[in-house]
Amino acid sequence: EFNTRYLLIEKAFMKHWKQLKHKKIVHGDFTHFNILVDDNDKIHFIDFKSHVNSRLFDFFYFYSYLNQCLCRCQTISHKDKEIIIEKIEVLIIKVCEYTLESDFLHDVGEITFPEKSGLKNKNKQTYILSFQERIKARLNP
Repeated sequence: EFNTRYLLIEKAFMKHWKQLKHKKIVHGDFTHFNILVDDNDKIHFIDFKSHVNSRLFDFFYFYSYLNQCLCRCQTISHKDKEIIIEKIEVLIIKVCEYTLESDFLHDVGEITFPEKSGLKNKNKQTYILSFQERIKARLNP
């Protein structure tokens, strides 16, 4: 299912990045559950929990929430889980247009955690460190 939806995820990411390029108000709950596609392939975002944050927050959150869901999933192989996460990493770099590590690290450094989120509290720092290191490694292959 991920492979059949990949182009829609890319389209949603592109639409959202364009909206975030020059503002600091993020969706706040940007997950695969809150991106809807109508019969005409028009993308709609729902369940906003908007707040001021890094423009990278929603993409970090999407990545981390999906990773958290995949870790708990028992019907997808470890190999397929890793493929999905790798494709999301590549997509984040492509859509968010990070060519300089310093720009990426700046935006990661501006990420703040809202009081309530779908990420388990004990894992928040682990998720941000993993996200930072894995995306950074792709910036400098």
